[in-house]
Amino acid sequence: MSPHLHAGRDGAFQPGVYVDLLRLHWRKPSRRAMADWPSGTRLLEFANAVIRVREVGSGQHTILLTPDAPVVLENYSRLIDQLAPHARVICFEFPGCGFSFPRFGFQFRFSDYVDVVRAVMDHHGVERATLAFTCVNALVAMGYARQYPSRVAGLALAQVASVDQMQAFTERIDFSVAGVRVLGTPIIGQAFMMGARTVIAHRWFRAALPKGFDTDQVWTDTRKVFDAGGVFCLASLMQGLSAIRPEDVTSDVAASVAWGSADRTHRPTDKASIRAHLPHVTIDTLSECGHCPDIEAPEAYSRRLLALCSN
Repeated sequence: MSPHLHAGRDGAFQPGVYVDLLRLHWRKPSRRAMADWPSGTRLLEFANAVIRVREVGSGQHTILLTPDAPVVLENYSRLIDQLAPHARVICFEFPGCGFSFPRFGFQFRFSDYVDVVRAVMDHHGVERATLAFTCVNALVAMGYARQYPSRVAGLALAQVASVDQMQAFTERIDFSVAGVRVLGTPIIGQAFMMGARTVIAHRWFRAALPKGFDTDQVWTDTRKVFDAGGVFCLASLMQGLSAIRPEDVTSDVAASVAWGSADRTHRPTDKASIRAHLPHVTIDTLSECGHCPDIEAPEAYSRRLLALCSN
């Protein structure tokens, strides 16, 4: 689910994020929870975050994946299984998603997210990779490509439009009480998500996945992570990433964007608007998919990623 996006300064003070920082700074997953993680999964400890990452496979190409919360690492197992025989796959969760926890110093700003991508690549000794991110994470990938173009073999993105269109999208998925937007309001949004993360996540899957799709197969894995202590800091994501500017995500890096046309949450979005930031992008329509084509149709999506890597 995507953050609320406004033009502004990346360093703008967002007091609400400290609610999540205070409660999560010392958090670590239990040994019992870690025992159930997929093979190749571990924690990376950085100064301002603990990042859960899974590394499998080998090959000429390296593909970076990251779940679009409330999607978690476990939801990517089928996609990773398809990719691993052909490429090195590194899948990680951003702080505030699943079992990745922010520490003091991580303020959920755009620059913080871009720095996480660099830190994960550096830790694994990856000089160049294809970034296969979706929704607002795709904007982070675009920001990384702008700052470090030589380290990006390509952008294989999905469900992402221009900054202004993503702003309109997040305004649609937020809701108001007495005229006040709940998730986008500091402290109120964090307090709400502390008690309602499971309900919000479940409702999001029902709204974002195609009609007729077996939502339970996705939700079962996500709910298991939540029940074991995983997190979904949607309000902090919205508020902390509120300062993305068009110039932060504009570059000439080779890119492809896939759109699941059965995604009801993005029905009014101008899909072609992404060309404002990626002038050489190709846009493909996946007619049977919704908001999460990477986990809804992992076999087909893996073939698409591998073909893009080979081009």
